[in-house]
Amino acid sequence: MPAVFPGVGLPALQFLHQNRSILLHGHEPLDTDSTPTLEGEAWLMHHNYLQVEGAANLHLVPPAGALLSIGFAKIKGGAGGLARLVAVC
Repeated sequence: MPAVFPGVGLPALQFLHQNRSILLHGHEPLDTDSTPTLEGEAWLMHHNYLQVEGAANLHLVPPAGALLSIGFAKIKGGAGGLARLVAVC
């Protein structure tokens, strides 16, 4: 793994969810963080927040005011799965 890996640090996740009241965040990297314990992933799951990993074209979505529609199939017994995101701006 490279020394510098894109991702979201735990302090940023906590700030966004606790101070900005977001329920879901999306990011382009395939993982929230690259810490050995996946502390960001663990914090999100233990606090019932959602995340979208591997999202593309996020630069085309405005920072505020977009409606996000997420369609996905729940896989029985699974913790996640594929999804299609559509932003209505």
